Amino acid sequence: MFCVEFHETGGLLSIFWEDTDMVGVKLSDEEKAFYMRLGRRLRDVRLEKEITQGELAYEIGIAPQQLQKYEYGQNRISIPKLKIAAEVLDTPFEYFTEVKPRQF
Repeated sequence: MFCVEFHETGGLLSIFWEDTDMVGVKLSDEEKAFYMRLGRRLRDVRLEKEITQGELAYEIGIAPQQLQKYEYGQNRISIPKLKIAAEVLDTPFEYFTEVKPRQF
């Protein structure tokens, strides 16, 4: 499961991911806003580095259409895939999530 914890003030407290299915999980407004910010940052960095959706999607191991959904906050990206994207984009993981992931 990918979990995001928020402070009452709306700030991101922590983020972690376990290997379980999140299909059908309803997101809170804060979680939706988090994924929108994450996706926007992912897209901005990709464009700044002049990398196409197809190129980054290939490196992550997903379809370009899936990357587009991540970038527009329509789907949630897993921590392992986000770590790969951060590495390919030569950008600190924390830039996308605002925190370091917990290690399990």
